[in-house]
Amino acid sequence: DTVAGIGPVDSLNWVAVSFFSALGVGATVIVANYRGKNDEAKAREAAKQALYSGFLIAVAVMTASLIFFEPILGFMLGDLPGDIISCSRIYFIMSIFSYPFIAILSIADGIFRGSGNPKTPMYNTFIINVFNVFVGYILIFGINFSLFGLRIKTDSLGIWGVALAIFS
Repeated sequence: DTVAGIGPVDSLNWVAVSFFSALGVGATVIVANYRGKNDEAKAREAAKQALYSGFLIAVAVMTASLIFFEPILGFMLGDLPGDIISCSRIYFIMSIFSYPFIAILSIADGIFRGSGNPKTPMYNTFIINVFNVFVGYILIFGINFSLFGLRIKTDSLGIWGVALAIFS
């Protein structure tokens, strides 16, 4: 039931991740453009604006998803059994809170790449994935959190990634 409930929600989460990745690509282009013109002040300002606007957009998407999660799930799941819908509801609500972190991570990585520093996002991604494997295994199989362990792991992954991106 858990896997059946997660699948449709993850499809929606991938749409959000793709949207936030597009914001990161936009930040890359704008910052790289100013860096190419040797205008560091505008590059910094563009980076700040990208982070602030991306965060606000992600919070708006998160808020709208929280407000309209029942109709969204109803449209996606149709008339599946109640236990699957229950798992989907829990997973969707928990995953919505990772949206601002995913947006900031995508945009910060884009800013690094646009600044001519592609190594930092690569190292951050490596560290995040190692963290993902170990913490996921412990939470899902060691502590037996199943669905909750998966979401806790993923949300903490976003927070850890943002910390790495901002403080790198």
